[in-house]
Amino acid sequence: MSKHTNTGRNAPCPCGSGKKYKKCCGHARQSPPAAPSGKARPEAENLFRAAETLYLTGNHARVTVICEQILASSPRHTGALCLLGRIQLNNGDNSRATELFKAALNVSPRDLQALYFCGRSLGNAGRFTEAMPYLQKAIRENPGFAEGYNFLGTILHVMGRDDEAAELALKAVQIDRNNPQLHSHQLVCALSNSRYSAIELFGFHKEWAARHASRYYFNGPYANIPDPERKIRLGYVSPRFNRDIVGYFFKSVFDHHSRKDFEMFCYSNTRARDDFTDYFARGSRWRDIANLSDEETVKCIRGDEIDILVDISGHTPNNRLLVFARKPAPVQVTWLDYFDTTGLETMDYLVSDPVSTPRDGAQLYVEQVVRMPHTRLCWTPPEFAPAVSCAPALKQGFITFGSFNRPEKMTAKVLSLWVRILREVAGSRLLLKNRNFNVQDIRNHFLAAFTREGIAPDRIEMRDESPHQTLLQEYGDVDIALDTFPYNGGATTCDALLMGVPVITLLGDRMISRQSASILSSSGLADFIAEDEESYVHMAVEWSHSTDLLVEMRSQIRERLVSSPVCDARKFTGALERIFRDIWRRWCDDHNAASSCQGDPGQVTK
Repeated sequence: MSKHTNTGRNAPCPCGSGKKYKKCCGHARQSPPAAPSGKARPEAENLFRAAETLYLTGNHARVTVICEQILASSPRHTGALCLLGRIQLNNGDNSRATELFKAALNVSPRDLQALYFCGRSLGNAGRFTEAMPYLQKAIRENPGFAEGYNFLGTILHVMGRDDEAAELALKAVQIDRNNPQLHSHQLVCALSNSRYSAIELFGFHKEWAARHASRYYFNGPYANIPDPERKIRLGYVSPRFNRDIVGYFFKSVFDHHSRKDFEMFCYSNTRARDDFTDYFARGSRWRDIANLSDEETVKCIRGDEIDILVDISGHTPNNRLLVFARKPAPVQVTWLDYFDTTGLETMDYLVSDPVSTPRDGAQLYVEQVVRMPHTRLCWTPPEFAPAVSCAPALKQGFITFGSFNRPEKMTAKVLSLWVRILREVAGSRLLLKNRNFNVQDIRNHFLAAFTREGIAPDRIEMRDESPHQTLLQEYGDVDIALDTFPYNGGATTCDALLMGVPVITLLGDRMISRQSASILSSSGLADFIAEDEESYVHMAVEWSHSTDLLVEMRSQIRERLVSSPVCDARKFTGALERIFRDIWRRWCDDHNAASSCQGDPGQVTK
């Protein structure tokens, strides 16, 4: 967690809740201020009120001094203890924050803020088993406490308990109906869960738009010059113009965009800046909108006379979809980091591909779908990728399956198929790797899940994070990668293929559950796409019995990937630009046609 300094009242809260600062750590509006001890002196109460005011301005250094002064004379002042704890929570010192919240609970065991923030600090530290009772008690104390349900659901989601997480996320948005970021989180949880149909998912997204966005809808008029062949003013909006995974996928397109045909603008809601942020800023007309309101951002975009505005975050955290609801540009497009409709009637187009969104599929979108020729993702292999190693089965004498995906993608259904595979492939092992596997509670959860199904602990290995180059080298310990579902890998799938490791994926009914299939199809590796659960298991078992063929494939897979449309940034960007030019021409044609009809009583304009 990044250190918090001088956060604006309307800025996203640095604790990551998705709320504005003034409505989260800056105010904790779900509960009244922590009740001070009955023995607190009057002067302590005056100081505490001053500290609360200063906290809202972000002057944490001064707040710390005042709270320490209060506690010197009134050591059981729960308000001061909680305020100090929230400062430590924002600073990333979860251990000290937990101590302070527990001290407050020793004085007032039912205090809602202390219970919730204690659960937050423990959860942030990966102490999930300890965190849950505090969050559960907070919910019992106040059944209408939306953030309590949401954070408890977040913990369960990270542990792969997707059904429970989805229910808690839905409960949170049913209680707190006016928090768009909280509601967006519920949509992501729903998409990670196989229980929901295409119609239900579409309904969830439409409900988000109706609840949060529809009152802002705007559709012109626009002053943009309707010349279909002129240079297009193109704006990208993202909270992750940095070395996040999205940054890596976006960079190859950013580098190959024609500056002759497109004038590039980046509207950055990015708070974790790094060298990628600086790189994007140097190569574009850069606009930092992280501390701007939606209205201020709309004014900025309109002032830049953007022709096509592209959302590359969807409902992921810290999105700015309410800017798109106000439609500051005549053409608006969503692409890249999300995998479903935004629900916005003001979002004109969604970029997908024939595999991710088949024309005869069940997926439903508010936007008009435009399809790239092969895949909607463009990935550039890292320059430090090590050489492809030999298949480990040759020297070990057994097959090692592997998945380097996030634990929250490893749902109960995923684990059930992995258990079947391990049972059917005698002596096989499963290697799991992700930074969250350094959390003991997560390790215990997954080890217990396999043990309950009769899989011996020595057949499961869990590794935590490492530098990217080291991670790539560790694919040398994997014979066959097993994809997760319904939330597939993206960069994880590309990493595995780069290192010559085949990825077995299950073709699903939504864009995110067809993501790996899109990558594999584009790379000439469709033989690793399973149509159903039985095929997924059968395919893994059959390939494990074909060691010679695995060795042969391992020497070919990297070349297939890097020579495929997935890694051809120049052709990919050219195809994307043709889509942008085509939809710009459509707008110009519609605008010019409407203009020519003005004043003709026999014509009706749209």
